[in-house]
Amino acid sequence: MSIELMGDVGLEEAVLPEGSSKILDEKQSFSNKSFSNKSFSKNSFNIEEYWSSIDQLENDYNISFVRMDFGLPGIPPSKFCIEEHCNALKNGTTAINYPPYSGDPELRKQFSIFLANKLAIECDKNDVVVTCGATQALFVAQYIAAKCNGNGRILFLTPTYPPMVEQCKLLGLQALTLEVGNNRGAGLVDEISAIFEREKIDAICWASPNNPSWVVLDETELQGIAEVCKRHEAIAIEDLTYLGMTDVKMNDGEVFPSISQYYDRYFLVLSASKMLSYAGERLGFLTGSRALMDANVQTNSDVEGGGEGNVRRFSRSLVFNLSAGSPYSAQSGIREIFKLENNGTISLKEILSEYVDRAKRLRGMLSRSGFYEIYDNENPDGFYVCFGYPNMGGEELCNVLIEYNISVLPLTVFLSKRTDGVRACVGRLSEAKFQELELALENFSGDRNNVKCSSKH
Repeated sequence: MSIELMGDVGLEEAVLPEGSSKILDEKQSFSNKSFSNKSFSKNSFNIEEYWSSIDQLENDYNISFVRMDFGLPGIPPSKFCIEEHCNALKNGTTAINYPPYSGDPELRKQFSIFLANKLAIECDKNDVVVTCGATQALFVAQYIAAKCNGNGRILFLTPTYPPMVEQCKLLGLQALTLEVGNNRGAGLVDEISAIFEREKIDAICWASPNNPSWVVLDETELQGIAEVCKRHEAIAIEDLTYLGMTDVKMNDGEVFPSISQYYDRYFLVLSASKMLSYAGERLGFLTGSRALMDANVQTNSDVEGGGEGNVRRFSRSLVFNLSAGSPYSAQSGIREIFKLENNGTISLKEILSEYVDRAKRLRGMLSRSGFYEIYDNENPDGFYVCFGYPNMGGEELCNVLIEYNISVLPLTVFLSKRTDGVRACVGRLSEAKFQELELALENFSGDRNNVKCSSKH
């Protein structure tokens, strides 16, 4: 039963209806109901405003939300990373000097070893550029793809991370989208091929695992995409921000499936934010195949620093012009983590398996409370879970769950055609939050069932 509030009645004047069974107290009900009356439609939804509104509710009314809206890492960063980061600041070198605009050489070396191990590919440190997060790497990749091919169009596999598409538009390019959903395998490749036949496309861009659906493209799909790209001389841009955060491997081995195993004109984008729990320091990576990095690209000398040069040089120049490099001292900490992973001292696989366990637990809770999963193609467990509730739209579900102190995001924010679902991130689901969540979901489900029962009389 919902708690009705009259106009702008003050908190001290809000009265609970007689016999209300809600577990929320008067203060929580008032603030939650006020929030749910805000307009967060698919045409006006602003993620930053949504997050800040939840933050304000928590701060102003001392309400503890189960925060599954923001894709924040929930595993503490390695002590080795923090120690090296602090040491770099203490010795003064990284504070006084500007960073190499392509990144610390030793970091690029350790990263290239790490990536070669995870994907079973060749990765040259000279083809790696350290960026200000994966978002900047995506921007650079799209810009260069458009420069190389000149068609002015990029195809995105959706749902997807919204800034990907916003960057495309910012660059003055046309963004085409194709919903992956439950259309997988040869059917997905056929749809991609049909779009390439109709349109002249510079690049195809996707994330694997996907944010928000957590879809991981398999070997057959990647091979098919590679063949399509080769026929049309397009560049593949693969966002591997969540590499290592799922238990998917190729052929039951330790290698993660990637376009880099099937094609020779690709960009790979990675991030330290989720994989290494270092989101606040804004460090990411852009690397490309040797064939792509060696390719010539014509640039405007007055704007882009150059005349004719190869993609390798151009990518470094772009990062320099956008941000003059990436946070220097943080690179020391990240360098240490990759070094320890590469020599076997630590195991990121074991550390990140916590997210897989949390996702399995969340899925069980949702199922027991009557929710259903949006993607029914046996997605792996990991950082995100997408779900819906019978006879409710995603935006409606998002707003109603706020009344139960649960914060998620509607899938429409991620350019999905699925209007019936929401995305939940397991990053901040501690044991205490799991207990809060289980009780809240039970109350939500109980209230929904009561509504259904009363409607029959």
